[in-house]
Amino acid sequence: MGKAILYFMLFVCITLLMIGCGMLLAGFIVSQGLYDHVGIAKNEVVIFVVMLMGVLWSLGTCWLFVHNGYGSFSWGNLDASRRIPVVALSAMLFIAVDVLAFWCHHLLAPFSDEYTQLLSLYRSHPLITLVTLVMMYVTVQTVFLSSILCQLVSSLRHHWLALTIVAVTVALPNLQEGTVGVVMFLFAVASGLIEGWMYLRTRSIWPAVVGPVVGDYVLWMALGNTPSWWMGAASVAMIPPALWLLHRQMVRN
Repeated sequence: MGKAILYFMLFVCITLLMIGCGMLLAGFIVSQGLYDHVGIAKNEVVIFVVMLMGVLWSLGTCWLFVHNGYGSFSWGNLDASRRIPVVALSAMLFIAVDVLAFWCHHLLAPFSDEYTQLLSLYRSHPLITLVTLVMMYVTVQTVFLSSILCQLVSSLRHHWLALTIVAVTVALPNLQEGTVGVVMFLFAVASGLIEGWMYLRTRSIWPAVVGPVVGDYVLWMALGNTPSWWMGAASVAMIPPALWLLHRQMVRN
């Protein structure tokens, strides 16, 4: 339990350090007018600094945790014959979960102009969006699954309690006021529970990386801003068989 708390505090400290350094760097570049020398506009400085800090945050955090043995990039108990089926089923499952969340959000409240503009930004930079998603999920899953969850499971009697603690912690940034905020928080908790469940079954972060990355990427790139009712219905129908097939693949000897 103590190690899990230390890992979490280390992750928080690294994240806050990167945010602080990014703010200082952006302020320095703007105040000194250095953006003219590197050929970027003043209003693009923050975007480039965030990208740079994001890369450093991901590489630094992953190196620190994996190099010191706090986390792992291994495939765990997934043999080569099961890796593709498991990650493919994980991708199918998270596409359904993300589309269902998107559809529920649309039913509860219209998307704001800021959210619509953010989706347009993602779609106009598909490669950067993909790289960002991969870095984010690899880093978060390395810390929260292969480090924190692993330690909690070894110290708590009930695995479901460890899973819930990690899922709620990761989902907290999604918690906002209003019905939509609560519903999106619950979807984030459910996604975290599935990701943690997959890790405990396989002892590998990769099913919990590939699935959410593919789900988010397909959602942002392929779907419009007003999902149809059949998308929600198809997602509801797809989730149970995807979970069942995924369970079968992960427990097979």
